[in-house]
Amino acid sequence: MPPRAPFTLLEGKEGPIPVERSDDESSTRISLPRRSANHARDGSGPGQSRRAALSPTDYTPPANFPIGRVLVTGGAGFLGSHLVDALMAEGHTVIVIDNFMTGCPENLAAWMDDDNFTLVQQDVCAPFSARVDYIFHLACPASSLHNLLDPIHTLETCYRGTKNMLELAKRYSARILIASSSEVYGDAEVHPQRESYNGNVGTWNERACHDEGKRIAESLAYAYQHEERVDVRLARIFNTFGERMAEDDGRLVPNFIIAALKGEDIEILGDGCSTRSFCYVSDMVEGLQRLMASTYTGGPVNLGNNEEYSVRELAYMILDMVHSEDRLLHRTNIAYAAAVSNEPRRRCPDTSLAYRIMLWRPNISVHDGLQKTIDDLRARMTAYDDMERELYESPAAHPSGDDDGEGTLTETSDAHDVVMAEVDDGSVEFVETGSK
Repeated sequence: MPPRAPFTLLEGKEGPIPVERSDDESSTRISLPRRSANHARDGSGPGQSRRAALSPTDYTPPANFPIGRVLVTGGAGFLGSHLVDALMAEGHTVIVIDNFMTGCPENLAAWMDDDNFTLVQQDVCAPFSARVDYIFHLACPASSLHNLLDPIHTLETCYRGTKNMLELAKRYSARILIASSSEVYGDAEVHPQRESYNGNVGTWNERACHDEGKRIAESLAYAYQHEERVDVRLARIFNTFGERMAEDDGRLVPNFIIAALKGEDIEILGDGCSTRSFCYVSDMVEGLQRLMASTYTGGPVNLGNNEEYSVRELAYMILDMVHSEDRLLHRTNIAYAAAVSNEPRRRCPDTSLAYRIMLWRPNISVHDGLQKTIDDLRARMTAYDDMERELYESPAAHPSGDDDGEGTLTETSDAHDVVMAEVDDGSVEFVETGSK
């Protein structure tokens, strides 16, 4: 699949983001807003309440990470949006670029009116330019489900998107952290997996787009570090979970929780004996920031939880937590289906390097993290059900006065139409056309 629309601007509090063209007609440069005098680095200003809301157990600011301009690719996604929260809370000026393939702008709603936040809808495979000090390159679907839907785009994102960000880091002498994945280890024959292990992977299977894509991203990082002297950090991220995971994400934790909340059977592929480790999102965010702040440039660093659970253990843990008070009201069972080919049997990181170079290890237990995730998904499901109920019961849903649900749904809002219009420089603006 070719890259998505080259550049779409989201209008913020101060109006459209200024854009200027570079020499390359396909490239776009954005001008960042000036830092507000009252958006402070000392705890005052618009972000003060959000900074206070972050407890030390959720996020510990790393040393030697000066306030600066930070680009986060994939910043509207699950992990990226939590990283943006931490960066904004610290007082950085943050730019997010995301094509919203798996990310969601609502994940960043808290910062839309902040003068030091900019959101750009763009595919990372398209050229992009902005003067920044740090780049967190997270853009790439993490779920096997999404990778299987568009394997070619996954490969393009891993190669072309990573190359674009490395070129940007080279141009502005920015430090870049590239998010790799535990998928580079494949069906590991060494356990737990250490960074020196080269993996057990293949190129001719349906998982290869992600496995090999991340391996080429790592190779690009090495080449740019040694040939172009780019300041590179490389994180191998293991399974991460927490609030804001999409209901249709396709990964184990949200799949199992959603099934349990709905009272449906939890489906396990295979016998359930395969193992995984699960790191809560706030711990992963801290690990990413500590790695960015570190002086370590010796290659990949594993980030994850080194507690190992079988898939079956995870399913029963979630069942117990979801139905601890109303077990008799639900008939959720464990169901087994055919295993997926090339599925890793064991996956757990050796995180001794991360502890040695930056004193990082996870603080949130899997149980506590699961409880937060269950509460979040339950609240979102309840809100969605309430919204559907209100929509159905509203007068607009029954214009003829019928209460039997057979009326035609019509729009009675007097809101304005908003359409996208292409302007001369190829960018896209949102245009208000008038009342309905």
